[in-house]
Amino acid sequence: MAGCVPLTSEPSKDHSLIQVVRGPQARQPSLKVIHLPRETWIVLSSDQLFKPHSATLKDTSKQTLNRVLSLVKSYQSIHIQAFTDQTLSQNSRWTLTQLQANQVAAYLWTHHISSHRISASGSIRPNRFASNHSTTGSAMNRHIKIVLKSAPH
Repeated sequence: MAGCVPLTSEPSKDHSLIQVVRGPQARQPSLKVIHLPRETWIVLSSDQLFKPHSATLKDTSKQTLNRVLSLVKSYQSIHIQAFTDQTLSQNSRWTLTQLQANQVAAYLWTHHISSHRISASGSIRPNRFASNHSTTGSAMNRHIKIVLKSAPH
């Protein structure tokens, strides 16, 4: 799909465009870290963080979000984007994704990440990793992408 970066457990062949972190931060299958030349992405499964079709964080999401906290602390800019599948109406998708992005932002803020560094947005535009024609594909498309940027040098 155009505009998608495939999530893989292997770094790219040229190692300069995309690298996936290995080690303790990357062992969680629903948390992927992707290093690009000018930014880093953390991609999380919405299903792991939130109750179905909800912006209510699961009790079990704290472990994942604490891992995210350790990864984002050194970055100047933290933009949280939420995406969902196509099973809801357009208005419902926008509302849900905005609320989910806001919940992740609020978690970071309440754990001492400055609100000046954080922005959040929901999206009705697809940011698909897979087809929505299967349960597995739809689950992959329900995700949170955290875009991290350092201060210019």
